[in-house]
Amino acid sequence: MAASLIMYVLLFNHIFTFRRTARHHYVKWYYITNKITKLEEDFVKNQKEFDAIKYDSIYTTNNSTELAENNCNLDMQEIPKVDVQMLDLYSQLEFDNPYGGA
Repeated sequence: MAASLIMYVLLFNHIFTFRRTARHHYVKWYYITNKITKLEEDFVKNQKEFDAIKYDSIYTTNNSTELAENNCNLDMQEIPKVDVQMLDLYSQLEFDNPYGGA
């Protein structure tokens, strides 16, 4: 009698553990399947947005009607004269907020 009771308890424990484990695996696979589906949907959405940006950048036209001049006003032989010296400017400016306005 005691042996059959022990066998019943062990069998019940095994079946209960198996059902709980099977349910746990089902929930885990359901969660993973939902995640994969969402990732696939996000990938398709991002691919469509990327294609739209790519299409816009390829087929954008330049609407300017003027051509740029071919001459450059920079003479490499002459040193340009500077009207503003930054060190003089720093001595003239007041720094009211030394902490950057935070």
